[in-house]
Amino acid sequence: MIFCKIHDERQNEIQFYAAASERHGLNGNLKVKTRIDKLFAAVKADYPSIFKSSEVVDLNPPVITYIVSQLQMYSLLESDTDIKGRAYEEIVGANLRGDRGEFFTPRNICRMAIEMLDPSENQLILDPACGTGGFLMIAMNHVMQKIRQAEEKKGEVLSA
Repeated sequence: MIFCKIHDERQNEIQFYAAASERHGLNGNLKVKTRIDKLFAAVKADYPSIFKSSEVVDLNPPVITYIVSQLQMYSLLESDTDIKGRAYEEIVGANLRGDRGEFFTPRNICRMAIEMLDPSENQLILDPACGTGGFLMIAMNHVMQKIRQAEEKKGEVLSA
């Protein structure tokens, strides 16, 4: 569903929505499911290494409608966090992570390390144990914030 939402945000015509009239009753729920199924078909085509062509959104129409209604008010692309990575980390239980050899560095530890390193725009950042990319996302956001602050200071100097 998250991939469908992100795919929809990248398109010109919004399909990831549940109108008030669609939230109650089977026909409305089926309309929402049909739109999500079309979005998921496009997602599968975009990410064949993640999703098999035979995969489907295996949720009941009322559940799909509820999820869509809860997510439709947010922009995942404008979020300063990697929503897919965070969702994966939350969904995969701690016991499964260890069994599969997956260990995620807590975000507060990533933030602390980045603040200590204080990387700048022209520095290269490598994470050999990338995982979901949390460390890299926090580093990128840190650098982008530094660039924004530098641009704002330039604007203040020019206007003074």
